[in-house]
Amino acid sequence: MERNQDDTEEQDESDEEFSKIAIENSKEALDFACRFAVRPDERKKSQLQILKTSYETHNSFPKKPLMNDVEQYKKLDLDALFFIFYHQQGSYQQFVASKLLKSKDWIYHKQYQTWFQRQGNPKATSPEKELGTYLYFDYEVKWTQQKKANFELEYAKIENDVKFK
Repeated sequence: MERNQDDTEEQDESDEEFSKIAIENSKEALDFACRFAVRPDERKKSQLQILKTSYETHNSFPKKPLMNDVEQYKKLDLDALFFIFYHQQGSYQQFVASKLLKSKDWIYHKQYQTWFQRQGNPKATSPEKELGTYLYFDYEVKWTQQKKANFELEYAKIENDVKFK
C-alpha cells in the first residue's frame, strides 16, 4: 500500500513537531507519539515466520520450511528433534518437535532450559519433587545425552503443557 501525498505531508509535519519536543521531557514525547495510530498496512505480519540470520545464503536455498506434516517429523531421530527445538525457536517446527519429545517421555525443565528423561524409578518422591537418575540433553557443550544421578526434579520447574500461539 502506498502513502498518498496528504499522508506524506502529515508525516513530515508530525516529524517536525516531534523534533521540537525537548528530549528532557520524555512524558510529553511519549504522549505525542501515542497520538498517532498504527495503520493497518503497518500492522500486518507475515503468515510464515522466517528466522533471520546474519549470513547471506544462496537464492536456491529454501525460504520456507520444507516439512509441515507431523508424520514427517515422527520419522526423525532424537538428535534432529533437539536441533529443531533449539534452532527454530518460536516456530511451528519447534512446537511439533517439543510435542514429539514429550511423547518420547522427555520432560522440559524451565530453569535449566533442557530436556530430561527419567531412567528407572525415582529413589524418593514427594508431592513437590522426586530424586532419581535422569538423562539430560546437553545442548550447550557436547550436544549429546548425559547421565545425571541423584538429580532432584522439582515439579514446579517443568513444562507441563506445550502451547502454540
